[in-house]
Amino acid sequence: MKAHRILPFLLIGFAINYTHAAVEKHTIHVSTKGEDTSDGSIQSPLRSIEAAQRLAQQLRNQQSEQAIVIELAPGVYELDTTLKFSENDSGLPSHPLTIQGANHGRNGEPQVVVSGGRTIYGFQPVKDPQILQRLPEEAHGKVLSVNLKEQGITDLGKLHRRGFALSGSGSLKLYYGGEPMPMARWPNTGWAVTTLLFGDPSEVGYDRSIGVNVTSERLRRWAQAEEVWAHGYWYHGWADEHAPIESIDPEAKSITFSQRHRYGYNDDRHFYVYNLIEELDQPGEWYLNPQTGDLYFWPPESVSPEMVSCVVTVLDSPLLQFDNTSHIRIRNIAFRYGRSHAILVRDGRDIEIDQCSLSNFDRTAISIQDGYGHKVLQSHLFNLNESAIRMQGGDRLQLLPGNHKASDNHIHDYALWTRTYRGAIEMVGVGIEASHNLIHDAPHVAIRFSGNNHTIRNNEIFRVVTESDDAGAIYAGRDWSARGTRIEDNFIYMSGITFREHHAPENHMPVSRHFHSSALIYLDDLLSGIVIQGNILQGVDATIKVGGGRDNLVNKNVIVGGERGVRLDARGLAWANPHVVPGGRFRMWERLEEVNFNEPPYSEAYPELVTLPDNQPYAPIGNKIQDNFFIGVEHPLYFLHGADEYVTKSGNRPFTVHGENPATFGREEIEALISSKQADEDLPIDVDFTRFGPRKSTGK
Repeated sequence: MKAHRILPFLLIGFAINYTHAAVEKHTIHVSTKGEDTSDGSIQSPLRSIEAAQRLAQQLRNQQSEQAIVIELAPGVYELDTTLKFSENDSGLPSHPLTIQGANHGRNGEPQVVVSGGRTIYGFQPVKDPQILQRLPEEAHGKVLSVNLKEQGITDLGKLHRRGFALSGSGSLKLYYGGEPMPMARWPNTGWAVTTLLFGDPSEVGYDRSIGVNVTSERLRRWAQAEEVWAHGYWYHGWADEHAPIESIDPEAKSITFSQRHRYGYNDDRHFYVYNLIEELDQPGEWYLNPQTGDLYFWPPESVSPEMVSCVVTVLDSPLLQFDNTSHIRIRNIAFRYGRSHAILVRDGRDIEIDQCSLSNFDRTAISIQDGYGHKVLQSHLFNLNESAIRMQGGDRLQLLPGNHKASDNHIHDYALWTRTYRGAIEMVGVGIEASHNLIHDAPHVAIRFSGNNHTIRNNEIFRVVTESDDAGAIYAGRDWSARGTRIEDNFIYMSGITFREHHAPENHMPVSRHFHSSALIYLDDLLSGIVIQGNILQGVDATIKVGGGRDNLVNKNVIVGGERGVRLDARGLAWANPHVVPGGRFRMWERLEEVNFNEPPYSEAYPELVTLPDNQPYAPIGNKIQDNFFIGVEHPLYFLHGADEYVTKSGNRPFTVHGENPATFGREEIEALISSKQADEDLPIDVDFTRFGPRKSTGK
C-alpha cells in the first residue's frame, strides 16, 4: 500500500483511540436496599431500575459522549408495570447504554432477578365443608388455600382460547421452586381419547359436541364446576387448541364447546380437561376461583403450611419494552415470571441481550419486531409457554436484511402451553441468523422461518417434534418467493416419530394417532429456493422432506438411520393442486404478486421466479439432490407423484449398517458410527462434532 493511502488510516485510528481514551464511564448503582432519592453511587445506590433510567437520561443530556452503565446488585426486583424505553434512552454506537447484573451465581445463572411475579405466603389447610366436598377424598388434609385478593393481587386474569393459530394474552400461572405447576386436570398426565361424534352433520351442534371416554360419575362432578376448559389435538395432530366447555352431558358422555374449533372435532383424538377443583388430586396441582380469589394448592413437598411459598404471575405486559431505542446492552440478568413477554423490542437498532436467563413466561420470551441488528447471545431460555425468541426484520420488497441474530443460546422446555407452531427460534423477514444454539425438549418445531436469505447454521437440536404430526424440527412453507435461506451444518437427532416409537414414556401421544409423517428439515407446501447442506441428521420416517417445491439444493448431508432419507413429492400436481392454483387456499400466486416477483430486486436475485408462471409452476422443477451420505437408511431417496422425473440426482451414496438400528442411537453412538465410517475412508468428509451448538468460548 502506498504511503499516501496509509496516512489517512493512521489518522483515523489515532482519532478513534483518542476519543475512546477521553470518554468518561459513569456507573449508576441500583440495589434492593437503596433509595430512589440517592445519587446512584456505590455508597448510595438507587432502589429501582426506573430511577436509574431517569438518571441515565439526565447524564446523557448533560454529557452525550460518555459510557453509562446501570449496574444492579444481587436481589429480586419485582415490577408492577412495564419498564419502557424510548428513543431518548438510546446509547451511542460507540458507547451503548449497558444494564447489567453485578455477578453470576455458582450455578452460572444470574443473581439479579427482574420479576413480573409475586411471592405468595400465608397458606392454610382447607376447612370449608363445601370445598372439601368438591375436592377428591385423597386431597383432604393435603390441599392448602390462600386468598390472592387479600395479598393485594386483584387482577386475577382469565383463560383465553389459545392454540396453533391463536395468540393472545396469557393468564395467571403458579410456580413452585421456579418450576411450573399444573392446573388441576384429568387425566393427571398424558391424554384421554375422544370417542364418537354426536348429532347429524347438518346440524349446528355437530361441530361443537364430541363424545369422551369419561365415566358418567366423573362428568357429573365436572358439571358443577364454574369454568371448565379442555386442551386437545381435536382434528389434526399439528393443530392443538385450548377451548372452553359450554356444557357437559353425563348421561350421553359428551361435552359441548362454546364455539367450533378451526377444523372441527373428530373421534380418536387426544385431549385433557383442566381448571377443575374436582380434579385437584395430586401434589403440584392447583386451582384458582376467579370470583373469590381463593387459590388452592397441593404442595409437591410435605412441609408445614407456614413454610409454603409459591410465585404467581402478575404482570400482564412485557417486563422490558424498547420502542425505537438503539444501542443498548442487557447483560447478566435473570428475567422471571410474566403473563406476557419478558422483553419486547420494537424498531430501533443494535439492542443486545447477552448472558441472560429467561423463564416462566406465558408468551414469547423475547419478541423482536422490526428494527435492525438486534441480538440474543449466550442466554438460557426455558420453561416457556410459547416461543423462546421471535425475530422479525428486514424489508421483503427490497430484500434488505434485518441482521438480527440469535447465537450461542441454550433453549429448552418451551411450547408448554401452546404446543404447536411455537418455535425455540422464529425468523420472519429477510437476512436473520440462528447459529450455534442448543435446542431440545419440545412437542413441535425447533426453528421456524419465513421470508428470504436467512442463515440457520451450526445448531444442535434434539428431542423435538416429540408429540405433534406433519412437522419438522426446522420448518417453513407455502411461498415460491421465500428463497435464499441456507440450512447448513446443523446436528439434529433423537426427534420425531421414530424417536417416539423407541423412547416415548407411558401415556405419551401414540404414534398410531398420527396420520402424516414427521421430518427433521421440512420444506412444506411448495417452498422453494432453499439450500440444505452439510447437516448431520438422525433419520426419521422422512428425514428431509421437500413438499413439492422448486429449485431446492440438498447437498452433502449425512443421514443416519430412518425409513426415508430425502423425500420429494409433486403435491402441486396432485392433492394440493386445488390449493395452489390462483385463488387457492395456499395463496401462492398472491404472495408472488405481493413482492413484485418479475421486477428487481427479485428478478435479479432469483431469476427462476421470472419464468415460473410459464414453466410448469406446479411441478417440482429445479431440485438437486447430490453428494449425500445415507448410513443405514431404508430408502435413501423416496419420490411421490412422479417427482423423480423432475429432480437432478448425483453422487448420493448409501452405506449398510448391520446390527442395531441407528435410528435409535443417542448422540455418542451417532458420533461413533460416523467416526468409524470416516476412519474406514468410506465417508470422504470431515465431520467435526465440536462445531455444533454453543461455542465453547461462551461457557455454555
